[in-house]
Amino acid sequence: MEISYLEEFVALAHRLNFTKTADELHLAQSTLSKHMSLLEADLSVRLFRRHHSQVELTEEGYFFLGVASGIVNDYKSAQNTVRTMAARKPISIEARMEDPAISGLISIASSLTSENSVQITFNHMKDRAPLELISSGELDLLIDMLPARDGSMPDSIATRFLFSRPFVAVMEPDNPLAQKSSLTIADLKDSLLAQLIWDHTKAGWEKITELCRQNGFEPRVRPLAVRSQAEAIAVLPTGSILLYPGASKELKFLDYATNRIALPITDERAVFSTYAIYRQDNWEKLRPFIEQLEQAVKNLGL
Repeated sequence: MEISYLEEFVALAHRLNFTKTADELHLAQSTLSKHMSLLEADLSVRLFRRHHSQVELTEEGYFFLGVASGIVNDYKSAQNTVRTMAARKPISIEARMEDPAISGLISIASSLTSENSVQITFNHMKDRAPLELISSGELDLLIDMLPARDGSMPDSIATRFLFSRPFVAVMEPDNPLAQKSSLTIADLKDSLLAQLIWDHTKAGWEKITELCRQNGFEPRVRPLAVRSQAEAIAVLPTGSILLYPGASKELKFLDYATNRIALPITDERAVFSTYAIYRQDNWEKLRPFIEQLEQAVKNLGL
């Protein structure tokens, strides 16, 4: 027995008019009639007595109305309760917390949502891919670039754009390109590019490779096994360049703090974009936090 059939029965029992009830429920009249016939067949009784255009409840129909109303009300109450319970469960997040922009964003959003009783936990299951964890329900939210195109994005996964930051090219002061005020991707044709080797950089490196190919060359690569972008800047191999997500206000800090030159890349598509990535059926649980993330993006001017 479908709970929706009971809801339709209760509505029809109050209106005693198939046409009006079907309109109210956004159903075809034939569909409503079919559902009521199936309900009667399941119960092996007649619930309605039909005389031309007149509809009346039978004695069994009157009795069943009280029972069905109770079932429908109990179901709706239980539905609201379990949804509330699910909404109160902590939100599990995976993100590149070593990235100052992302960690600042999450910090602001977390403080705002904590006032509304939304708890945040951070995923530390580094041995499994985040998309796999999202699909299985073990991870609620990934804040990162979109996965590389050689990894499939299941239809059940939703993405919501948060912000973009332009590429900046980080290099030693004696690099020949350091004399310029800005660079294009084409300027990097003869340069050695540092490729960070860890899971979070796969999509970013794919974007870099794509842009290089669009400019007619394959990037020359120097693999760099580090744990963060900050570490990569500090140990940048001699003669190589690191493409880093930054903004103009960050460039002077890099120059001062690391004895590195950071130049903006001016190509229109040379940006790293960050998204909220989650399972579509988890939206209602995540909506308050993601909306606070979007507000934090505006507050931070990202």
